[in-house]
Amino acid sequence: MATVLVTGASGFIGSALTLHLESSGWTVVRASRRRPPDSALAWRHYDIAAELEPGFLDGMDVVIHAAYVTSRESAGSLRENVAAAERLVAAARHADARIAFVSSLAAHDAARSSYGRQKRAIERLLEPSRDLAIRRLEELAIDAVHPDRDPLPRHAERAHLVRAGLAPG
Repeated sequence: MATVLVTGASGFIGSALTLHLESSGWTVVRASRRRPPDSALAWRHYDIAAELEPGFLDGMDVVIHAAYVTSRESAGSLRENVAAAERLVAAARHADARIAFVSSLAAHDAARSSYGRQKRAIERLLEPSRDLAIRRLEELAIDAVHPDRDPLPRHAERAHLVRAGLAPG
């Protein structure tokens, strides 16, 4: 299997994704502000507000961008989230890695919320022919609580995960 880096790996969605990917045979590198408690896990420091270290994505085949700032005021968080995604996309292109961005159903051109507008702005950075905006992760969230269920979404989004190489065909 390939190597995947997950930003926001210490968060609710990111931690569920890392567990699922590892159980599916992926080599997972966690990227977060804090090192995981298990020091044996592959980890890289990632702060959404900071520049990326040179070579941050070296050796990665796929990057799942699940990190997101929600605690700051709207205009500042918009700039911070989009700027972080721009840096990550540029680094992924340089490393020839594909991006899967954890977006939201709230992301659309007429979004009223700052959250939806931010997610949509980040989606626009992606190349549809090689990247993926994942908008429906509710079943993954349920499966983090109910690990006996298959954590892959059972709807049209699954086809996108297969295309991106994130799920078996």
